[in-house]
Amino acid sequence: MSTRTPHRRAGHYRLPTAAASEDDDLRLANADLPRMSDAELLRELEHVRTALGIARREQLERVRFDYPDTWTGFGYLTSRERAINSILRTRVRS
Repeated sequence: MSTRTPHRRAGHYRLPTAAASEDDDLRLANADLPRMSDAELLRELEHVRTALGIARREQLERVRFDYPDTWTGFGYLTSRERAINSILRTRVRS
């Protein structure tokens, strides 16, 4: 019996339906982003934008997340997009 967290996809971007472990909690909170290289961040930003572009907003609003409260897929992806852009801007200024 598998204990893996079920996922939905928007393009190549996996959308977890719930935080099943501490690692998922950290990932959903965008804690992984500062450790990524610029190239990795740009790839992640491309994945996020692709997911936002190909999925209808209504589809993403039905995907729910349990971390930190309840998120929609749309809210999670737009939050992740803002976080990536913020990190990249900070690195450019440094």
